[in-house]
Amino acid sequence: MALMEKAALPVYFLIFLSYLYAIKGQRDFGNMKTSDFHIIKEMKTFSNCYFTGWTFTLHMIFVILAILDETSKILKLPVAIQKRLGKTRAFIFNTLLFPSCLLVSTFFWGIWHIDRELIFPKAVDEFFPSWLNHMLHTFTLVPMVIELLLPKKYNFVQFRQAAPILIIYSLVYGAILISLYLRHGVWIYPVFKIFTWPQRIFFLALIMAVQVLFLKIGISIQNTKRPSKTAKIK
Repeated sequence: MALMEKAALPVYFLIFLSYLYAIKGQRDFGNMKTSDFHIIKEMKTFSNCYFTGWTFTLHMIFVILAILDETSKILKLPVAIQKRLGKTRAFIFNTLLFPSCLLVSTFFWGIWHIDRELIFPKAVDEFFPSWLNHMLHTFTLVPMVIELLLPKKYNFVQFRQAAPILIIYSLVYGAILISLYLRHGVWIYPVFKIFTWPQRIFFLALIMAVQVLFLKIGISIQNTKRPSKTAKIK
């Protein structure tokens, strides 16, 4: 077993522990007694509606699957169990997690450097710790790199099968985002407040297109690991 494969289990376990600490940080934020600052109230009230939260949930699911998958290999569990864990791990990572994680980091920090008030107002820093912000928007890239570096012989995901699933996932989130405004008059991402409706629809379409592009990139990188007989990218 290669060194990278041996290190995968302890590394993913450490990442899992760090994610548990991040969950504690989010819970502490939710329980914090704050002023009537409207942005903080919105963050707490609609905490389950942020795409960052959706992506972090995917992270937790993926890391748990990775730990179980690596453990099944070490314990040499029945092949059927190993195959099921491996396929599910590959599906979650390639189809949803990788493109969503890159989207979160790219758009969050991209908008932040243009005008952070459009994505994460400076006033929030008083209540939301910097380490937690980086845990949700920066550190999450670490397991993406690890998974891409790990050797791979099986469980490759095809773009033509993954793309429709990702698009539906993105459309569902977009519908929820718009419904929040229609029902509560709230844009949980301040950047949408400065847009007209055509601009909002365009921005959501752009986000989806970038997400699909990230999907293609991730699958293409994984396909470079195919054995020579099946090296063709589908």
